[in-house]
Amino acid sequence: MKIAAYLALGLVLFGSWSGCTNNKQQNTKRTVAVSILPQKYFVDQIAGNRYNVLVMVPQGSSPETYEPTAFQLTELSHAMVYFRLGNLDFENTMLRGITDNFPNLKVVDCSKGIDLIRGDELEGSDDNHHQGVDPHIWISPKTVKVIAQTMVNALMEADPDYADSLKAGYTKFISTIDSLDKMMANAVAQHHIKAVMDFHPVLSYLARDYGFNQIAIESDGKEPSPKQMKSTIDIAKTNGIKSIFVQQEFDTERATIIANEVGASVVKLNPLGYNWDKNIRNIIGQFEQVNNVEQHAR
Repeated sequence: MKIAAYLALGLVLFGSWSGCTNNKQQNTKRTVAVSILPQKYFVDQIAGNRYNVLVMVPQGSSPETYEPTAFQLTELSHAMVYFRLGNLDFENTMLRGITDNFPNLKVVDCSKGIDLIRGDELEGSDDNHHQGVDPHIWISPKTVKVIAQTMVNALMEADPDYADSLKAGYTKFISTIDSLDKMMANAVAQHHIKAVMDFHPVLSYLARDYGFNQIAIESDGKEPSPKQMKSTIDIAKTNGIKSIFVQQEFDTERATIIANEVGASVVKLNPLGYNWDKNIRNIIGQFEQVNNVEQHAR
């Protein structure tokens, strides 16, 4: 079902449902909407349990192709703010109807203020598919620090009575981000990380911000051909690749083939999971583990 049909159905449901639940809603938390689970983590770190956080793309779904349900759109109509990630395909499709049907919904772009990776800078991705912009801005601690600032500013504006608590939560979260930023920078420098391979190019901002190269197995959103696999294996050998990161929802078969050829490990990532800090620590830990294994081998 197309997004326009969902919007129409959602509005019908809203009209029939809102009249019988107005009293109940007065006693519930205010709603903040986000596109993906890591953004819910960011809101929770800043605001605690102050808000009901509606996640538009559930775990296990692709933010590139997902279409929200009528129920989600009904819930979205009650949100005081919607934090779009900025450049996900489903956002661009959904917002065409959202802004017309929910004119009071404040939409905040979390990519604002971030130096976005565009056009020729994209590694192994289809420019048209991502509208010419790499959308994976939530992976790097440096970009998440900008996202957190955008979020707290919008929340304080929408909920001024809670501003002091939001500032306190934001300050604590920034401390966590800064700690992870230093840990990542130290791991890359101390363990001489020059290049990292991933199946889908999700580590672009991390690679740019911390000074290593990202090499993607997937090309233009498609799995590699046998010829491309051979070329990728050669590139992995040349760059001394020891870790191949694969998102949880992707098959590991091709990554495993390359890993076996070059003596690398296949590492599962869950960048769309709630625990953003755990995911970053997992990457740092892998950088450190590879170096330790090499030193032990010597």
